[in-house]
Amino acid sequence: MGTMANRLKYLVLSAALLVLPEAEGSADSAAPRFCVLPVESDFLDATEIVRMMHGINVEHVQGLQSLVFLPLSNKRRWMLDASRRLVPYEAPFPRSYLDQNDWVFEPWSGRVVAAPYFGPLSVLRPGQSALEALALDDGQERRLFGGPFLLPRRELTIVTSDGKAFVVGETGLRPWMTPQELKREGIERIGRLTDAPSLKATIVEAEERRVLLFADDGSWQEVGQLGKWDTARLYDLPPIDGAVYFASRSIFLVRREGGAEAGFHIETIAEDTDDPTTRHFWVSQFHGQLLRYDGGGLFSAPGGWQAYGLLGFETISGGDIGSTKKPGDMYARDLPSLGRTLITGAEGFYLYDGQQIVPVVGGGWDRLGGYGFARDLPTLGRVMVNAHSGVFELSAQGELLEDPLPFIEEGFPRPQYFDWPEAGVALVVARNGIFALDREGTATPVTGSEAVEVGRGILQAWAHPATGDLVIGGSVAGLFVVIDGGATPDSPCS
Repeated sequence: MGTMANRLKYLVLSAALLVLPEAEGSADSAAPRFCVLPVESDFLDATEIVRMMHGINVEHVQGLQSLVFLPLSNKRRWMLDASRRLVPYEAPFPRSYLDQNDWVFEPWSGRVVAAPYFGPLSVLRPGQSALEALALDDGQERRLFGGPFLLPRRELTIVTSDGKAFVVGETGLRPWMTPQELKREGIERIGRLTDAPSLKATIVEAEERRVLLFADDGSWQEVGQLGKWDTARLYDLPPIDGAVYFASRSIFLVRREGGAEAGFHIETIAEDTDDPTTRHFWVSQFHGQLLRYDGGGLFSAPGGWQAYGLLGFETISGGDIGSTKKPGDMYARDLPSLGRTLITGAEGFYLYDGQQIVPVVGGGWDRLGGYGFARDLPTLGRVMVNAHSGVFELSAQGELLEDPLPFIEEGFPRPQYFDWPEAGVALVVARNGIFALDREGTATPVTGSEAVEVGRGILQAWAHPATGDLVIGGSVAGLFVVIDGGATPDSPCS
């Protein structure tokens, strides 16, 4: 009933606006703020752009004033220039979709270091407009590199090649450690390095997937061993003065002990398990906590949500809730806009504030229709929820509000939301058009959106670093750019 009433209200308002008399001189002053235009090229026609976008990866390297398009089907690369047109991209990095995110920004120098999957090590120095290959002393440009790995506290960028670790200098590479230094610690090959500022140490992955801790004082300590093909990520846990090395099948928790003469307490939470650990362990970066759901058992304490504290895993107040029917529907997801963590359970949605878990008012599965996905929009301070039964907003008071956006229709695909901080709004792509949503909840239609046909696949959006536009592709026929005319001189939205 609420959905139909809102739609009628929207249609009546639209009709009223159509019959209002045009104010004198409004033709010049009524230019729309937002518009969407197709991306064009002097090298590709519209059909070729559509074909290129069928298999595409997009990379934005910090400091590079362009988006780089890396098609899967051929070797030609493209970039979106400052005039919003596709032009060839010829720099040595990125070369293919395998190079995504294989770069780091050095905050101490302003330099970008990039390691193509198979190609020349490349750098982007401050003030430069394109990456350039770094000439190596041995003359071998086409080498297989791992990394780069940023160690900001040591002001070092490391790459690995053939099991050896090298520091990326201004003009070439130098060994990170000598073979003799590594051999004393029983290390023959290095695969990956991760800076651990909370531990004042570096995590080192060596041969046979061994994980070691290299402290700033020069001491070494073995942490554990990852499973084959497993890749971990490090999360700080400030409440326990530690960090967790979190992989899909292994979790190692490390805590500093002993003040100035600190040692390390290492606890294996899970190691090379048969089932991915992410099914019942999560990290809340907002609260700095390692969370788990304990299903309980015949001879153990009742199940529920727990957080790792100074004494190990401790029961969370209000966390004695049942699990979801499907393991894949069970999750904990931080919502910075609300300052809480969203948790799914047997009855629906719950919120966790770092101390206790409470149910979301009106957030039961019977209302959601069995599934709900939350999308945090930090620019607006809002959290939108797509569910089988419709579209909702999760309020700061912990209540699920029904149909807060009357312009969105039922059916699939569901509305898709993209945070757009450059324009101070969020972009909402729905079945009945594209809209800019502001902090007050006002939705402004984007001019020209009727020409964008959205399919059922995954829609993607990228901020254009040169213009602040939002570029959209994926489940649309082609490539489009959404322009904030209010921030653009000589706006093409006029």
